[in-house]
Amino acid sequence: MVRKTSNIVVPQSSTWQQVHKFLVPELQEAVGRVYVAGAGPLVEDAALAGGISATYFAQLGFEGLVLGGAIRDPATLADLDLPITATGFVPSDTQGAFQVTETGTSCMIDHMTVHTGDWIVSDEAGTVVIPQAIVEDVLTKAEALEVVEERLLQQLKAGARLPELVEKAERI
Repeated sequence: MVRKTSNIVVPQSSTWQQVHKFLVPELQEAVGRVYVAGAGPLVEDAALAGGISATYFAQLGFEGLVLGGAIRDPATLADLDLPITATGFVPSDTQGAFQVTETGTSCMIDHMTVHTGDWIVSDEAGTVVIPQAIVEDVLTKAEALEVVEERLLQQLKAGARLPELVEKAERI
């Protein structure tokens, strides 16, 4: 990654024109949407968003942020009611090192392409992307699997032995 300058005290030229599209100025509201940003390989040494932009995204109504890299300003983010998935926190931003080329289409996060319209499901265990074309099939199978796993868990808690449960259900 190339930084604008190595000396933080020296005034730096603005790169706003290179990155302003990341604020999705074409949106007036974003209820029901998840903001997803990526640059291919995970960006872990500079933030793809920070407290000010995340606050703005929350005001637009985004349901969450999924970043293919780091984020800044943990104190500001702690005050937001906005789920955020990122690789971690860093103090530096990406201005001067990246250019936003488009919004509302697709982006790469690590080796995964995320398209507008794909479903993002995220919880404490992680984040998955479900391509829009197979959402119904995936949700149907996930609900059926949840029923089986809940039944196994209840039987296990009631004293059943896991080897026999797995043998009968043919899954763990």
